[in-house]
Amino acid sequence: MIILCYVEGYDAQIDELYKGFFEKYIPGVDFRAWPNWGDPASFDEATDVYAYVWAPPQGLLAKYSMINAIFSIGAGIDHLTADPLLPKNVPIIRMGDESLKDGMGEYATMAALWFLRDMKNVSAWQKRGEWQHHFPKAPSQFTIGLMGYGLLGKAVAKRLKPFGFKLATWSTSEKDPEEGITHYRGSTCLKDFMANVDMIYALLPQTTETTDLINKTSLRWMKKGSYIVNAGRGNLIDLPTLVDAVKNGHIAGAMLDVFKEEPLPKGDPAWLTEGIIITPHVAAITRPDTSTKFVAETIIKLTKGEKIETMLDIRRGY
Repeated sequence: MIILCYVEGYDAQIDELYKGFFEKYIPGVDFRAWPNWGDPASFDEATDVYAYVWAPPQGLLAKYSMINAIFSIGAGIDHLTADPLLPKNVPIIRMGDESLKDGMGEYATMAALWFLRDMKNVSAWQKRGEWQHHFPKAPSQFTIGLMGYGLLGKAVAKRLKPFGFKLATWSTSEKDPEEGITHYRGSTCLKDFMANVDMIYALLPQTTETTDLINKTSLRWMKKGSYIVNAGRGNLIDLPTLVDAVKNGHIAGAMLDVFKEEPLPKGDPAWLTEGIIITPHVAAITRPDTSTKFVAETIIKLTKGEKIETMLDIRRGY
């Protein structure tokens, strides 16, 4: 078996980061870091070949037509689907390792408790040297709405449930009933979903349908004093409109980890808007140890013909 690895910006570190783990989880594997993939014509047709990549140059994967499946080093796959030459008949698998699920759950917990306990004002009082009494809501009085309820959304719900938060979800597909969770489905239910939550935690993929889903109109549906957290994809939010909504007080605060343009330009008003917390795309980090294990386990499932939960559905775009 051959693993072809490309990670944008990490050429010199790929062997150090990944090779040992792949050799641990797939004994006898031939691990090849770019640019040492080899001539495509030299590959034995009988050898299984898998790509493990992040943001490869457009056209690179098309040269290696023998690839059995492409693994994205991350939950997002737009860095792959943007390639017009990407092979259409090769399965694409989004990362679904434990580090991603843990990271999303931790980030959601941090955001929920920060906003629940009104830490923006607590921090301001400290800077002014003020000892202020305040009475934050209990988790049972605070509804968190998960936009997107796939593998990561379910991991987030699992983390938040023990705190006693009320939970709601919005997605495009029907979900099985769950105790303590209200499910909303489809565009006709989006308004009701947004109007009935205190904090949105967005985990939606990047598609045409999700672009600017949180905009001037949909922000008006939310309760005055509610919160928005985006750890999904940057295309989801019309950022200037959100900045205005925070400044005028309709949205009490936001925590944003992803943006349409990254890094977020230094002059962007979001940086200096009181009530907006910006983190540099670190909500959930793909760790070499857990991601390589996920790849090894998923390859076994592929060879057995088992269903892969994180495989790209071309029809849905994620």
